[in-house]
Amino acid sequence: MKIPHPHFKLTCVQRLYGVFVHHRKIVIISLCNALLITIFSYFLNNQFLLTGESLAIHAFTGYVKAFLGLEKEEDEDVVYINVGYDKKLIDIYDENYPKGDDNRIKFGNIDITDRSKLLKLLKKLEKCNYKYICLDVLFEKGYEDDENDSLLFSQIKRMKNIVLPYSEIHKLADTSLVKKSAYASHLTTIVSTNFVRYPLTKSDTLSISAYPYYEITGNRIKSHWLFYTCAGRLCYNSVFLDFPMDIYNKTEDFQRRDSKGNQNYYNLGTEVLENEDENWFRMFVNEKYIFIGDFVNPDDMHDTYVGKRPGALINYCAFKALMEGKHYYSWPLAFFLGIVYFLISLSLLSKKGIFENFSLVMDNKIKLLPYITALLKYTLLLTFIVFLLHILGKLSLIISCVIALLIGILCFLLSRFIFPNSNSKLLHFIISSVKYSLLLTFLEIVLHLFADVSLSILMPSLYFAIFETFIKYKNYKS
Repeated sequence: MKIPHPHFKLTCVQRLYGVFVHHRKIVIISLCNALLITIFSYFLNNQFLLTGESLAIHAFTGYVKAFLGLEKEEDEDVVYINVGYDKKLIDIYDENYPKGDDNRIKFGNIDITDRSKLLKLLKKLEKCNYKYICLDVLFEKGYEDDENDSLLFSQIKRMKNIVLPYSEIHKLADTSLVKKSAYASHLTTIVSTNFVRYPLTKSDTLSISAYPYYEITGNRIKSHWLFYTCAGRLCYNSVFLDFPMDIYNKTEDFQRRDSKGNQNYYNLGTEVLENEDENWFRMFVNEKYIFIGDFVNPDDMHDTYVGKRPGALINYCAFKALMEGKHYYSWPLAFFLGIVYFLISLSLLSKKGIFENFSLVMDNKIKLLPYITALLKYTLLLTFIVFLLHILGKLSLIISCVIALLIGILCFLLSRFIFPNSNSKLLHFIISSVKYSLLLTFLEIVLHLFADVSLSILMPSLYFAIFETFIKYKNYKS
């Protein structure tokens, strides 16, 4: 047997292979664990985020983007038209009696969107070169305008590239409009999603944002039991809604003008229809997506992580995400997350941490690596706390730094002198949950800040917390 020279040095690859051979079982279990949680994360991100999850993260990264000037430029491909001030009073009768019956019982009056103004707008749009129209106005049975509905519905059926909403709760006033309608997802998901993610289909029925995408591109989102595909590629059934941020706006609610003076929407009657300049209108809608809806009525304002936002804006953000291909599954991202989950699993199963193993592979050339890592972790944690307090909490920078420093000292003291001496499974579970939540939160912040990627971090954090608690309990028993 050939004895190696005493000065022979192993390469990093050889040392890595040596670690794999000596810890083969741990490495294989870690790989299986990483694969399992990566696949589970796909199914989890197909669902709508739990109420409140990631809201602070998205708000935080949105503020950071706006503060650093990383936010995207204003979208010039869309025009928002507000119908909130254009109402008409109609009579409401008992639906059990047919129209024209003298015995019909009148319940009272209610205001609906003025059908005559909508008809006039659509006639003008028909002569222009628009891209697509999303008419976010519900034409519900029992709330008809006998004078104008038939003409308006005929106009809608005659036009191309137009969609309007319907839902299972509210029946359409004219069943022939079904061909021009799509499912209004935001009518049923506000409680469960808080509009962080937007559902694209329901029982293979396209949402009001996915339908225009299908008509424009020809790509339809299809369900295959637990998986979804689009154009032959693996995709999600929901997209993250990336709302534009306005950090200088004194209120979080959607305003007619932003802090820079740019107009967010135009009123149908006073600013669009009363302007008789045909050339202006033609240029106004030329090659634009037209999203028509109520931008002022509180009933059509929905909670988001940036404040109240109208349904038409939510629909466009979802449509834009589809047009940008953000619903497709990213294999490079999956590979990256798989490595992260693998390293976490490896650190839990091995007696040495990730960086200690890394130092071993590097032939212990970086003696201070564990200390540098600890310093880096505390620095990132304190920086994150400072940003939360300063930007979201609106505290001064000095006060935010002092509070963050005190929190950091408290965490260090607790982890150094109190927690290691406790054998409580519940306490270790809580500590592990917080630890992995912070780790994955930081990871999501980075991904969202630079790649516009949104992940669900709650379940992976709980998974690793339970995993670590089980391992520690098993070690205590042995």
